[in-house]
Amino acid sequence: MLNTKLLKFISRKCCIPQYKNNQLFSTNLSSEVIKFEKEHNVGRITFNRVDKLNSMNLDFFIDLKKALKVSNDDDDINLTVITNNGKFFSNGFDYEMFKGMSRDEVKEFSKILCDSIGDLMDAYVYHKKPLIGVVKGPAIGCAFTSIGIFDYTLCSDKTYFHSPSSRIGLSPMDFSLYIFPKMMGPAKAKELLMFGRKITAYNALRLNLVNEVIRAENMDRISEERINEFLLIEGHTLKTIKNIMNIKVRDDIHFFGRKEIEIFKARMKTDYFYDSVMKIINEKKN
Repeated sequence: MLNTKLLKFISRKCCIPQYKNNQLFSTNLSSEVIKFEKEHNVGRITFNRVDKLNSMNLDFFIDLKKALKVSNDDDDINLTVITNNGKFFSNGFDYEMFKGMSRDEVKEFSKILCDSIGDLMDAYVYHKKPLIGVVKGPAIGCAFTSIGIFDYTLCSDKTYFHSPSSRIGLSPMDFSLYIFPKMMGPAKAKELLMFGRKITAYNALRLNLVNEVIRAENMDRISEERINEFLLIEGHTLKTIKNIMNIKVRDDIHFFGRKEIEIFKARMKTDYFYDSVMKIINEKKN
């Protein structure tokens, strides 16, 4: 059980949200980190933690999962679009979450954090609507590894992708250890996930991670054109095709994702992870 000190710390530092009737989003409402808008038959989820380069903390994982659920449960929505405000799609993990925590507190906090990430991964893998990624900037860490679960991804030519988790003692998540080898082959998947090689937007296109690379100045226009093109297809047809294509692998992906979370949680409890994170936090101070 979490001690009183850690509960107070999490409440203060991570700002776990409390919402009436457990509702965060309705049409065109937002949290501090995730913006949700319903536009005609589109559920648009926007990463909106611009001052932190859309880095992901506990709030982020909780609110993104809730936004995905709202979009998934709304019968009027045929497409779910995930995009970003600001220069970064996401800078990945927000290490400030761990600022001021002892080793034991990080170990206890890892359960809360990993449970929230696991819930988000469930929301991704069982999402009935096509997931359209509109990536307008660098995607790092979880923001990169989750790209593989999208059904169609557009990114700007200024985008790059990077999974640095192995350098701080963590293993990748978001089904990437399952999906990436199938998309690009095991050799390239290991290069990106095990050795943390950074890739450009055009390399991501060659590796089948994204569907289109668009000049940054044309990104908004062309992404809207593509969304409107997809909306011409009847919504139930889209959901039916997605369901049939995923029917054999959905449960396998979910099972694999849960194993990824177990390993990730165990890695978070290591001294190497704690020392690496504290080093990053201290370097930011200086």
